Amino acid sequence: MRGRIVGTIAAGLIIAAAGLALAGHHGRRDASGCPLEGAVDPAYAGACGSCHFAYQPGLLPAASWERLLDGLGDHFGNAVDLDSGGKAALRAYLCANAADRSPGRHARKLLRGMDGRTPLRITETSWFRHKHHHVAAATFRRASVGGAGNCPACHPAAARGDYDDDAVRVPR
Repeated sequence: MRGRIVGTIAAGLIIAAAGLALAGHHGRRDASGCPLEGAVDPAYAGACGSCHFAYQPGLLPAASWERLLDGLGDHFGNAVDLDSGGKAALRAYLCANAADRSPGRHARKLLRGMDGRTPLRITETSWFRHKHHHVAAATFRRASVGGAGNCPACHPAAARGDYDDDAVRVPR
């Protein structure tokens, strides 16, 4: 009897420890174990992150990154001047790490509903709209938020690729 109780307690502790270990990765790893990597390429972080949040390449398909790079003369109202070598390096990095090049569950969710479209904005994806359907437009217009594309305003660990719903903090 006593051995059964000790065995049950030990099994419970093992299950609880496993649950805590998995909870530590909630929002950063999908079912395949692939994290949504942060913008780790220094050239990308420097070239793009100097003006706006350096979005993870896995948030758009490769064709979207291609379109963005081909349209840098008018990048959402601004001209971006990159030399051909820098542009080629960014293209290689972004396309190699794009959503449609990832085996992860997060990528499949993001690509669902695109139907061949190549959005230029992450906020135009059905995945983004689904995840943010409850957020009022007025919230995105707050100066403290800075727009729907300013992920770190509400997702403090966005730069690490962690968009865990439980960690969201909407500024006033």
